[in-house]
Amino acid sequence: MSLKPLHHGGLRSRIEIREARQHAERKTTGHGLAPTGSRSGGGRGGAWSRAPARAEGSAEAFELIAGLRPEAVEGRDQSHHLGEVAVGFEVRGRGVADGRERVQRPRQCEAVGFRLGLERREDLLRGVLRGFGLCDLSHFRPPRTWQPPGRLTLTLLAREGQWRVPPVAGIITTPTLRPDGSLLTAAGYDPATRLYLAHDPGFTMPDLMERPDRNEAIAALAFIEALLVGFPFVGPVDRAVALSGILTALVRGVLPTAPLHAIRAHSPGTGKSFLVDLAAVIATGRRCPVIAAGKTEEETEKRLGALLRDAVPVVSIDNINGELGGDMLCQLTERPLVRVRILGKSEAPELECRSTTFATGNNLVLAGDMTRRAVLCSLDAEMDRPELRDFSFNPLDRVMANRGAYVAAALTVIRAYQVAGSPTVCGPLGSYEDWSAMVRSPLVWLGHDDPVVSMETAREEDPELSAIRELFEHWRAHLILSDGYTTNSITKTACAKTATSSLDFNQQGFLFPEFRDLLLRQAGEGGVVNSRRFGKWLSRIKGRVVDGHRIEMREDGSHGNRFSLCRVSAAPAYASPGRPGAAASEF
Repeated sequence: MSLKPLHHGGLRSRIEIREARQHAERKTTGHGLAPTGSRSGGGRGGAWSRAPARAEGSAEAFELIAGLRPEAVEGRDQSHHLGEVAVGFEVRGRGVADGRERVQRPRQCEAVGFRLGLERREDLLRGVLRGFGLCDLSHFRPPRTWQPPGRLTLTLLAREGQWRVPPVAGIITTPTLRPDGSLLTAAGYDPATRLYLAHDPGFTMPDLMERPDRNEAIAALAFIEALLVGFPFVGPVDRAVALSGILTALVRGVLPTAPLHAIRAHSPGTGKSFLVDLAAVIATGRRCPVIAAGKTEEETEKRLGALLRDAVPVVSIDNINGELGGDMLCQLTERPLVRVRILGKSEAPELECRSTTFATGNNLVLAGDMTRRAVLCSLDAEMDRPELRDFSFNPLDRVMANRGAYVAAALTVIRAYQVAGSPTVCGPLGSYEDWSAMVRSPLVWLGHDDPVVSMETAREEDPELSAIRELFEHWRAHLILSDGYTTNSITKTACAKTATSSLDFNQQGFLFPEFRDLLLRQAGEGGVVNSRRFGKWLSRIKGRVVDGHRIEMREDGSHGNRFSLCRVSAAPAYASPGRPGAAASEF
């Protein structure tokens, strides 16, 4: 009984499986499993062993004997072909039509060394094993086949942590650059980056120069920038963010983290989603599928978690109205590893984040921690119907006609900067050091504005930061610096009443109506300030330095915590983005 490679097939009948087992039991005295030509006793279950040496070019054969399932798994796990077959099964087994050509878009799995999370990993692994070998029961007339047993699949999955195949961080379909500047162009698994490159059918790329110089990089970037002539960027920083999105999408697979690229406009039809499509077409050869933000943060988290488990190369949250933030989105853009709970299960597999994340919306505002995890591109066509504009060419058609040339141009830009010795041209950026060195710095080196400067714009528009600044202004005007106050005493000051100019002396107004309105927005409930909610807000923002001041809290279990506004006397000088050595007013 032998195992031979399978290129087709479905599940066989239970009768055939039973006949296969009966034949194996008659062939052995016990229920053991051993290499061909030997016998061993053991427990129940099926096992596969490598057959004697095979001729050059022939199919690899395995013998199936009933029993000793762990030894069977050991043999399967040690096969030097298993990891390659597992990846190849996925790459060849799934495709997504994009209207132009069939682009291989594999889903990722958490099996046989994959660290990419797939809910139906048992079914996938059974398919991988079936693709690796199919039992040929030649003693039957006509010959019959037998599928790999499910128990063998479960046993192999249960041995997570003991797998001997290399882990796969992601699957890409376009050549890219390794962090050291070398090219990743060979199809298959790359140990240096833990990426598996599966070339798109028909994709060709011109040869890259070994050591491009700055002039050649300028020409390559101008070649890419010509695609952007129809986009109404508000300023040079916005154009730099658009170029950053294109470069990031191409090299995201080798970067541990990358910021979100937010694209906003005042009117629909300005080109926000089209700009995301342009970056996706260069990087993947197809337009970017989009998702909508959920009505709640929890719903958005579920949608992002599903995309993260599928390890899609480009994520686009489309048509956002209002504020954008949330813990899951912050983790997706700032952490290299996250755990995502699978719906309906008590499982939270560890997943690597290798997706380029975009967000688009009209009058989009980044809120909270998202302001330091995103670069912002603003478009403004200055017309009421921007979708009626006429363009001289379609950028997507131009890219698809010669995609390899645009990929080569983007890689030339990055490689030329590395060949030049990666000169320091901008300040540091915490959490995104690799992205800053591979995407941001080459753009600044070639004369473009620093895309990180847009973070300052997002921070100034942050509703939470605006509320903190407003609180500090009212505190300095109506309370005493460094004195401790309970939430009730602050609320009484903000809601103090005074007689109005009306002839009715019983009618009163608020002495500090703007101060009171601020507290109602942050901690209002039923038209009054809720002291508990107000205290939670103060506790959340305490210690944050804004304009040289911060809230400090002194715990007091008997009379309530006391909060004070204090001046930061010796604040360290932090470099503002794009201006090394300049002190930032808020960090």
